[in-house]
Amino acid sequence: MSAGTYGDGVAKPRARAGSGGGVQVLVQVDRSTAGDEPQLSSLLAAGDPHFAHQYYRHVLTALGLDAPDDDEDLWDVVEADAEQVFTDWRFR
Repeated sequence: MSAGTYGDGVAKPRARAGSGGGVQVLVQVDRSTAGDEPQLSSLLAAGDPHFAHQYYRHVLTALGLDAPDDDEDLWDVVEADAEQVFTDWRFR
């Protein structure tokens, strides 16, 4: 994974095309997520539509979770998951 930046200059990880290792890192991070909680990698996917379409689907599949085939449906899942992560972690 290489670093990109948010608009405010804060570094964010960015998986390179064909980077199975980047997906595997996210799978390992999300493997410890409770079954009733959204995946933390949804935060990366929400910030980068290319990431969502290229990698997030693979993360979900590797975790044995259903991932929509349609990109628009996947984006709806990403947005809902990311919002739920913010809600769940806000007061931890």
